[in-house]
Amino acid sequence: MNPVLNYAVFNFEPILFTTGDHTMAETTSTYWTNFARTGNPNSGLPVGYTWPQFTPSSQLYLDQNVAPAIISSMKPVQCDVHDEIDAASTATEVAERRKRVEAFWNAPNDLLDRLGADKSTKAQ
Repeated sequence: MNPVLNYAVFNFEPILFTTGDHTMAETTSTYWTNFARTGNPNSGLPVGYTWPQFTPSSQLYLDQNVAPAIISSMKPVQCDVHDEIDAASTATEVAERRKRVEAFWNAPNDLLDRLGADKSTKAQ
């Protein structure tokens, strides 16, 4: 076996998980499995909490942690800033941003030219 691969794959410190870590991992896996099977994380296998459907009015969400909890309004100050930016964006501003992005990616120079790379390193 390749010694580098052997070291990278098999030479590691053990990670010690608590019982709470294992419970959280199992619960999260159950939510995702339920969601994949039914489209609803609460339907299917039993879980500890009912994961509330997020709505703009309730803003409830499930804090997935060792001690899960149902919480409202995640970081409202930070989220309000994004809401204000979105509200301030007019259709014209959005169209202008889209044009700038398209112009950047459709420019005749390739990425290596924009980064100043040596042209001899480009793939032919």
